[in-house]
Formats: sequence, C-alpha cells, structure tokens
Amino acid sequence: MFKKLLRTSVIYAVGPQLPKVVGFFLLPVLTPYLSKNDFGVWGSIMAYALLFSAARDMGMIAPMVNTFYQHPSRWKWVWRQINTFLLFFGVLYTVIQILVLYWVMPEEAADNRYIILMLIAFQSLFLDIPNQIGARYLQLAEKPLTLAAISMISGFIAIVIQLYCVIMIGQGYMGWFYSAFFSAFFSGIFYCVIIYKEKLHPIRALRLRWLKPRIKLSLPMLPHNYSAYLLGASDRMVMSQNNVSTQNIGLYNVAYMWGNYIDIFGNAVGMAVGPMYLKMYSEKLEANENKILQLTQFLQLLFLIGPFLIAIWSRELFLIFINNRDLQQSYDLSIIIIMGYSYRPLYWNVVNRLQFHNKTNQLWKISLVGGLINLVLNVILIPIYGYKIAAVTTFFALMYIGFFGYFLKVFKELDQNKNYPILWLIAISFFTGLAYILKDINWMYKLILCISLITWTIFYIKAKYFRDIKYK
Repeated sequence: MFKKLLRTSVIYAVGPQLPKVVGFFLLPVLTPYLSKNDFGVWGSIMAYALLFSAARDMGMIAPMVNTFYQHPSRWKWVWRQINTFLLFFGVLYTVIQILVLYWVMPEEAADNRYIILMLIAFQSLFLDIPNQIGARYLQLAEKPLTLAAISMISGFIAIVIQLYCVIMIGQGYMGWFYSAFFSAFFSGIFYCVIIYKEKLHPIRALRLRWLKPRIKLSLPMLPHNYSAYLLGASDRMVMSQNNVSTQNIGLYNVAYMWGNYIDIFGNAVGMAVGPMYLKMYSEKLEANENKILQLTQFLQLLFLIGPFLIAIWSRELFLIFINNRDLQQSYDLSIIIIMGYSYRPLYWNVVNRLQFHNKTNQLWKISLVGGLINLVLNVILIPIYGYKIAAVTTFFALMYIGFFGYFLKVFKELDQNKNYPILWLIAISFFTGLAYILKDINWMYKLILCISLITWTIFYIKAKYFRDIKYK
C-alpha cells in the first residue's frame, strides 16, 4: 500500500504540480515587476470570485464519487445527468457572479474591468465543469499519468503567458487573469474530449425525479465546499470591507501564497490517497481498519515535519525567492499559515469516511463551522489588530476543521481506531510556536536542528511502519 501511495503521489506531485514548482522558482524573476498593489488587486478580486466557485458544482462531486464505487454498472448514466444539470445551472451562476464582481471591482482595476469579467464569465460558463468532471474521472479510474500530463501542460502554458504578460508587456496583475484563463481553456478542451470518449456527455432530457436522490446527497456538500472559501479568501474580503489598503492586502496575499504551496502538495497526496481510502472502505474488511490507521498516522507525521522544515526557513526563503524588499517583510505571517495546513491527513480520514457512508449532512459541522469561526474572528479582530491577525484566525480555524470531526458521534460509530487527535493538535501547535520563535536564529543552528529532526523521523518511520507490517 505504501509503495502504491508513494508511486501515485509522485505522479500527482511531479505532473500536475511541476509547473507550480517551476513557477515558485520563477518568483525571483517575476516579483521585481510586481508591486504590493498588483498582489492586492489579484487577491481582492479572487476573494469575491471564490465566493461563487465553491458552489459551481452544487456539491455533485459527492454523488459522482459514491456512484462510481457503489454502482459500477450505471455510474456513467448518473454522471451524464449531473453534467446536464450543471450545464444549465451554470447560466444563472455566471450571471450572478459577474454582477457581483462588477460591483466590488477595486478602483485600481477599473481600466481592465470588462476584460477581467469576460475571462471569468467564459471560464465559469464553459470550462469549469468539464475540468472538474474530467479530472475526477481520471482520478477515480486511477489514470494518474493522463491527469498529470494534462495538468502539467496546462500549467506550463500558464507560466509562459504570465511571464510574457508581466515581464514582456508589463501587464502586472492581469498576467494572473490571462494565465488562469488560457490554462483552464487548454485543459478544458482535453477534458471535453475525454468526457465524450467515455460517454459522459450531457443527456438530451433532464428529469427532476432522476436528480432528487443526487441533490439530497449533494446539497449538504455546499456548506462543506464553502469552508475552503471562508478559510482561504474571506479574510481578504473582510480586509477590503474594513478599508485595509490594497498594499497591505497584497502583503498578506504574498504570505498566504506559501500556504498555498503547502496546500498544493497536500492536494497531490490527497488525490493519491483518496481512492485508496474509498477502496478500503468499500471492501469492508476488518484488517483494512488497521491499514487505514497506519496510513493516516504515517501521513500525519510527514505533514507535521515537512511544513515545519519549510516554516523555520521562511526568512531565508523570502530573501531568495521574493526579489522585492517591500514584499519580503511578510515572511513571519507565512510561518503560521504554512503550519496551519499540517492538519490534512487526519481530516481526510474523517471526510472520506463520512462521504462514503452518505453522511454528508454531518460535514457542515466540521467545515462550515470552521470557516464561520474564521470569518467571525476576522470581522471582530481585523478592525482592532489589523490585517496580520488574519493569519492567527486562519490557523485556529484550520485546527478546528482538522480535528473536530473525531468527536462527532456518527464518526465514532464508523471509526473505532485510536487516532489520537488531541496529541496531534498539541504537536502541531507546539511546532508552530517553535518555528515562529526560531525564525530569526542563525542559519547554522537551523541546519543542525533540521538535520537532527529529519534523521529522527526517518528512523522512527522505519521502525514504526516498515518493521513488521507488509503491504501490497
């Protein structure tokens, strides 16, 4: 199992994420041509755009995944229903989205308002659903190479366009909008080909009675999906509503960008591990419970140590990759945000298990409440303490989302394993504080600490997970 996890994770990490890694190393080239204002405009507009993107699939991914595993003879028919429904829903969705974005567009983006709106409208109406359905099919069908190839090529297209727009023609923040659009356009074409080849295209007639059981399962997913927005973008919306300057929003956006890179890595591992969890649940074997526990604990250890090693070197990383002194000053915020994303593996176990057993009506207690905690704390604290406090509120909310699910009665009935959520919460909090305290010490001491920690981790993993247990 660990060999398969490693192999699939590498494919998802190297393929789809390679352009993002290349983009990361291009930061020293791009940042001299970008200002705090550019980061602020991009962050502000996307904060409102993401308000809608969480609802684009209407939570239909949940019935799609469940049907794929539980009804292998008719899942394609169900997917075609959903495809048709989302196609019609997209018209209303896009109209409302564009009206809101027009109203909240920052003054600094007034000259490009209509271009931005057209790019976003076309993508949401024609590209988002093919991209989502196509990518989900390749993931569940365990075709990571095809998915990785499409993601990799579209990612490099985004990089080339951004480099051209930012450096060659001086378009600043517009480089993000152009690169995002053409990347989605390229992948959308390929996914449309796959959808029609696999006969997942929309059906001619849509009847509500066919959709009722899917909607019943999908609607509880909407609050769950909105947690990502409430955590990842609502803070910038609150900042703009409290008249935080576009420049300070830009600084926060730079700091959050590093958390996004950790999230990207987490998504790569999550895409690899998701089908493994679902397959073990579907087999209903008692021995699988021990495998699930071992897999979860193994991943959680890696997600504790890995972000810590990055967070402790945040100052040095900003000096190397952010070739702009105005933007370098936000490195301390990135530490808190980076460590916040350490929660992912324990969270996957809860969400995947609840979703598989059709308990999506419980997910809002985890994700939506966590997102609302973040939003409420931001509304209260940002006017008092300024934009930097948003990093702390985000960390607090992420910890809630990562661990609260283990205390739900319905989850306890489904999972009898000892997952030790409180111990992991204490460990993440401790390492976060340690990274923040040690962020400015001499690099030699950091190096000694990191080598020691890596050595201990390797020996512990070897003794704990690979000594007596043999996995396929």
